[in-house]
Amino acid sequence: MRLKSDYAIIKVQWKIKTNFDKNADNGGDLMDRSNSDKFLIIYNDLDKHMRECLQVKTGTPNSYLINQMAKNNRAFAKYKEDLLAFSRLRNAIIHNPFKKDADPIAEPHENVVKLYEDIKNQLTCPPSALSTVAVPRRNIYATSLESKVIDVMNIMVKKSFSHVPVLYDDRIVGIFSESTFFSYVSKNEDIAFSRDTFIGDFKDYIDVNGNVSEYYQFVEKGTLLIDVEEMFQGNLKDNKRLAVVFITENGKQNERLLGLVTVWDLAGYCR
Repeated sequence: MRLKSDYAIIKVQWKIKTNFDKNADNGGDLMDRSNSDKFLIIYNDLDKHMRECLQVKTGTPNSYLINQMAKNNRAFAKYKEDLLAFSRLRNAIIHNPFKKDADPIAEPHENVVKLYEDIKNQLTCPPSALSTVAVPRRNIYATSLESKVIDVMNIMVKKSFSHVPVLYDDRIVGIFSESTFFSYVSKNEDIAFSRDTFIGDFKDYIDVNGNVSEYYQFVEKGTLLIDVEEMFQGNLKDNKRLAVVFITENGKQNERLLGLVTVWDLAGYCR
C-alpha cells in the first residue's frame, strides 16, 4: 500500500524527468555538451530564424539563406563570410563519410563556438546603440547658456571632451566644441574674451546645423548599434564629418537627450 508521501515523491520525480526531457529537446544545457553539439544547436537556431524571416521552402540550402539575408540586412552582410564558413563546417560534421571511425569528423574550437553564438545573438536579437555603446544621459557632461566658457573649456581639457551639449530643460539647443571656439575667435578678433564670457555669447556658433566642419545626427532610442556604426563609416556629408550621434525618444532635436555616441565610443566598445 502506497502512502500519500510516496505519491508526492513519484509526482516530483516525474516532473523533474519531464522538465529534463523538455530541456533535452530544446538543446538542453550547452555547458554539458561537446563543442560540435553546441555548434550544431547554434546553427539550427540561426537557420530557423532565417527561414522564418525569408519564408522559404523546406530544403532550401543554408548558404542561400545567408546570401539572401545579407542583401537587405547590414548585420548579416557584415558576418556573411563567417556564416558561410560555419555553414561549410556544419556540413562537414553532419555529412561525415567516416562516422564509423571518426564521429564527429571535426570538433570546433571553443573560441569558434563562442564567436558563432555571439554572432547568432547579434543577428537574432540585434543590440541597440543606447543599450551598448552610447554614453547614457546620466554620464554626459552638458552645459547651459548661462555657464561661463572658461569653466566649460577647463572641464573639456581636463576630461578630454571634444563636444559638450548645451541644454535647456534637458533638450539640446546647441553644441559647444573646439571648432565652435575657434570659429568665434576668428570672426570676433576685436571682441575681448574674458572670464565673464558666457556660452550664450556663442549663440551664433553653437547652432546644431551651423558648424562649418562637422555635423550631428539625431536618432531614435531603438536605433541599432550596427546602424550607428554605418553612419560613422560613411560619415562625410557636404564635406563635413559626423561628430556625434545624439539619441532621443523619436530622433528629434526638441526631445530630451537620452544618450550620445562618438567615434571614440565605438572604438572603445568591446563586443
